[in-house]
Amino acid sequence: SLSGIPTLSTHTPGNLGKAELGGISKKVSISQASAMRDALLEMEKLKEEMHLDYQVSYECTHH
Repeated sequence: SLSGIPTLSTHTPGNLGKAELGGISKKVSISQASAMRDALLEMEKLKEEMHLDYQVSYECTHH
């Protein structure tokens, strides 16, 4: 990542601007909030179990 912080994240797929890497320009998918929440909770649980020094978060922008 640009920040260099090890991170486990979840994000809604899509493109906020031009689709330079595929997909449709200016189109963001609808994502089920409860599924994203469950993914974050599971990543947090596994991070603790595996003693990983990672941040768990939503990823607002991708790429």
